[in-house]
Amino acid sequence: MLYREFVEKLCVDLLDLLTFFPSCRPTIVHLADLITTISPRYYSVVSSPLTDPRVVRFAFSVVDFTVNDDEGRRKGGLCTSYLEGLCSPFLAQVRAPSEFE
Repeated sequence: MLYREFVEKLCVDLLDLLTFFPSCRPTIVHLADLITTISPRYYSVVSSPLTDPRVVRFAFSVVDFTVNDDEGRRKGGLCTSYLEGLCSPFLAQVRAPSEFE
């Protein structure tokens, strides 16, 4: 019951646990046993080699949510957060089309 309330409901991961409980110092072997596999994520290739064979474009949805706790912590997807960080300088340069143009 306590595990479900603390870990599952609040989406606490291993890094969060180590942050919340700094006196916890598991061995590297124990940490390796705790690491779970990541579910596969699907991305779409949205470019065509017929247009430009040197360019490959991908489409993906960024996983980002607020945890239902007192602090309102934000959690993000492992890969999509990384991809968003890589793309953000380019996205800032793109202007959204206006419906009046």
